Amino acid sequence: ETAREELLTWQQQRKVSHVVVGLKPGDWFNSQMEAWKELKKALKQGQINFTKKVEKDPSLSGLAAEINLSDVKDVHDGDGKGTPIYANFKYE
Repeated sequence: ETAREELLTWQQQRKVSHVVVGLKPGDWFNSQMEAWKELKKALKQGQINFTKKVEKDPSLSGLAAEINLSDVKDVHDGDGKGTPIYANFKYE
């Protein structure tokens, strides 16, 4: 039994550290990556647009923090008034 466990541990360690030369992402991954890039661009643009609104009307600045995330149906309009839930996100 311990030999089996040792073999499984050894296999897992080899899989983690083994480099596959010539490995290229497939069509599915590429399409998912493009979709992610488009979504990321839309989120960034939404944050920029909301920041511009806040500059014109400072009373909007705290709205994103007050949104109940369990009720959100659209990330771009978390409170029904056009406040994106990601309005106060910062780069990490």
